[in-house]
Amino acid sequence: MKNVLRLFVFLFIMQFGFTTIAHAQRTITKGSHQDFREGVAHTLRTARLSDNKILVTYKESSSSTSDLYAIAGTVNSSTREIAWGTRTFLGSGYGTAQDIVALSSTKAAIFFEYWPSTPDTMQYCVLDIDGTDITKGAITKFTDHQVSYNASFRAAALSNDQVVVCYETTTDSRLLAMTGTVSGTTITWGGAATFNATDAAFTAICRLSDTKFAIAYEDDDNSDRGQIRIGTVSGTTITPGASAYTFNTGSAVGALAITALGEDRLALAWEDDGDANDVAQVSLATVSGTAVSFPGNAPSFLQNVNSDLTISALSESEVIVAMSAGAGSPDSYAYCVLSGNDFSVSTDVLLNDRAEDASVNCLTSDLFVISFIDYYDAEGAGAQYGMSKVFTVASGSYPEINVQGNSIDIVSGDNTPTTADHTDFGTGATLSRTFTIQNQGAGTLTLGSNAVTITGTDAANFSVDTQPATTVSGSSSTTFVIDFASASATSHSAEIHINSDDIHERDYFFSITAEGAASSNVRAQIKVFLEGPYNSTNNEMNIDLKTAAVIPTTSPYSEDARTIGSIPAEIVDWVLVQLRSTSDGAAVVSKSALLHKSGSIVADDGITDYIELETDADDYFIVIKHRNHIAVMSAVVHSLTAGSSTLYDFTINKNKYWENDAIEVDTDPQTIYGMYAGDTDALGTVDADDRAATWNDRNKSGYENSDCKLTGSVDADDRAVTWNNRNKSTKLP
Repeated sequence: MKNVLRLFVFLFIMQFGFTTIAHAQRTITKGSHQDFREGVAHTLRTARLSDNKILVTYKESSSSTSDLYAIAGTVNSSTREIAWGTRTFLGSGYGTAQDIVALSSTKAAIFFEYWPSTPDTMQYCVLDIDGTDITKGAITKFTDHQVSYNASFRAAALSNDQVVVCYETTTDSRLLAMTGTVSGTTITWGGAATFNATDAAFTAICRLSDTKFAIAYEDDDNSDRGQIRIGTVSGTTITPGASAYTFNTGSAVGALAITALGEDRLALAWEDDGDANDVAQVSLATVSGTAVSFPGNAPSFLQNVNSDLTISALSESEVIVAMSAGAGSPDSYAYCVLSGNDFSVSTDVLLNDRAEDASVNCLTSDLFVISFIDYYDAEGAGAQYGMSKVFTVASGSYPEINVQGNSIDIVSGDNTPTTADHTDFGTGATLSRTFTIQNQGAGTLTLGSNAVTITGTDAANFSVDTQPATTVSGSSSTTFVIDFASASATSHSAEIHINSDDIHERDYFFSITAEGAASSNVRAQIKVFLEGPYNSTNNEMNIDLKTAAVIPTTSPYSEDARTIGSIPAEIVDWVLVQLRSTSDGAAVVSKSALLHKSGSIVADDGITDYIELETDADDYFIVIKHRNHIAVMSAVVHSLTAGSSTLYDFTINKNKYWENDAIEVDTDPQTIYGMYAGDTDALGTVDADDRAATWNDRNKSGYENSDCKLTGSVDADDRAVTWNNRNKSTKLP
């Protein structure tokens, strides 16, 4: 009696309770069944939406018209339970060929065969997801090709706005692939590309990058061998790689699954149809360009694979394989760990009896979900329940990216900007927001250089002021800063993208918005030459300091010691621009600015030939200061406004300077004027102290005030300048 009781308890736990399974390297704990629907027929597909959300699509067994539904669930990793939303009816009349991909945490696309048309057609529907609420777009045909078999139709997302589908046609048995660009609930498709000219009963597809994917398939006309071919994408045009590569030369392939471990590595799982036990196998594939090689082992593990086999990556060295077995056999999953190029495998039972359409999704490196149809559920044999199980994995040394704004989490794919998390910048002519990248895992998160990019309709109005650190250690964080600028009082939107080596969110992205405002800043367009770096051969200034990369990104002027991201090309040095309302009055505003070699004082981009100063439109005297040239002022007031600018050119005539305080820097083909060099201490007079500075600093290099010629080193030429301009003093009142 005790043994019977023990058996009953064991079966009950396996079917409903939490169990902990010790595998190689990490321990996996599985939760109980999470039913989402009774009466699920077949063609169950799932997709990862985010770190804690999954999407399931399925057909109902009670429907005579093949009704198709979708349902989303939020996963609690602590309790290993799922909070399911309300199922959404997608339509009737759909065949067994169906697949779904997540474009973001808030958008997915489903692709299916439509039976009522003659002949059958392939259609799609884009789903918008808010929490667990699903709103479907219009159901739209994308090709007249008919799919010959459910397992020969698969789809993948290349990015948040591009998808790719592959399928075998019934008309000529070719394996084709198409890609489409998603906008709202519409997909614009390109033409079909041929990947295999003969039968391909089983197929699998996965993304390698935004412009590259891999297709694995059974080649019926090549002894049912398994093959892989790489495809590249440009716009909506697909180019198949020149060759297909065989990964199982000794036996036939049945069910197939494939997942990316990086942009140049794949994990393959397949059913060995030539084996009497229909065992599953797993192998590593490496990709170089469009060439594929298989450097490691291919261990056999799960038995009695029944046409349903899926794979998902926990990390760059771990995958989970789930399978459905034939009647009377346990349905199982495998934890596969890569060491070097070889996999080691541990297996466990998913169900004690037959399931179908087992589908695995790794949500993070510590959490995965397997969904399936249970044909022998304890709630009623043959009831065909749609179910999911949540599995947690003991923490490993893997990165886990998370992004916050204003200390609030921003989910990847978020498309509803709010002021609370700073994704809605608010209103202003110029705005700036700081975001935090957290590494919630134990392993180092690699971001690389220029990890943050901006795309979208109004990307030009936003800029990355400060990039994050290139790496973030476990349980640490880094920040990045996004600037916004627009004098147009309209809404501007864009998307922030963050690239990292988090395998589940390599492209972490979210929407941002800001409302522009008419600027009260005035525009000043100014041209001035410095005597020291002026080169009469080409009538412009030398950029030796920029070439030597010694110009600091922080301005040297205490009146406005601001910092920019980098010094643009063709910049001579920093200058300080001040505006006075009266000739002898204090500065109304001071701004550090960049001096272009042409003499133009330019914006931070190094191109825009005017600068903005925060003051009201009016008539102003313009003062220019440099750290080792004598300060000058315009001879007259100059009118400055917010919407336009007129040039004040100090270079063309001595009378452009207050009290004609300028030096001739060139006479051919015309006389050109500039600011006197030699005031190394910026006290307003070139005197013995300045000459002493050029002597005392002789042979110094770098960003030195005594470097009057701005060459990057202090030498005799600098001493000559201070001697030639001795006793020259500024005329500024």
